[in-house]
Amino acid sequence: MIQFKWIADRINRMKKDVKVLDVGAGIKELKKSLDSRIVYHSLDIEGEHTYNHNLDSELPIIDESYNVIVLMDILEHCTEPDKVMETLKRISTKDAVFFIALPNEYSWLFRIYHLFGHVTKMDVPFQIVTQHLHIHRPRVKDIISFCRKHLMVIETANLWYADAFPRAFNWIVNGMAKVVPNLFAKEVLVMGVKK
Repeated sequence: MIQFKWIADRINRMKKDVKVLDVGAGIKELKKSLDSRIVYHSLDIEGEHTYNHNLDSELPIIDESYNVIVLMDILEHCTEPDKVMETLKRISTKDAVFFIALPNEYSWLFRIYHLFGHVTKMDVPFQIVTQHLHIHRPRVKDIISFCRKHLMVIETANLWYADAFPRAFNWIVNGMAKVVPNLFAKEVLVMGVKK
């Protein structure tokens, strides 16, 4: 997928020894695109992983051991994303690079879903979230603001992608996402360095 390629391209260009912690890696899609020289570990609450953890307590990881931290569609599921970021900053090196991806919950697609009452896997109205669902509904500016609070932002990308749509449609809307991200970006990617 386009967002994994965006991140992998930047990690693969890093010259120094790279040790990646992919938080909430799921099926480890990112790992498939990384060079073999890169040390890769994953942190997840289910599935096959290096570390099985939910970030509610101390991590079983030595401080300052990772120089790349990846959070792909994770922070919108966390009750305390600031606390998660502080924990991950603690276990990363002083010059660590962070890659954060969050969904723009106000894109045209999500607005149409809500308009027609389409309840998605991420939405259970009027219930306490007991499943692994979205707790936060960030906009593009919220995502950038959150990242700037924790990182020195180097680069951002506003992306659109959807497997259910034809390739030409995705290509057109992805171009529009770069011009009008609030409406057309489905995902916001941020690359930043630890402050």
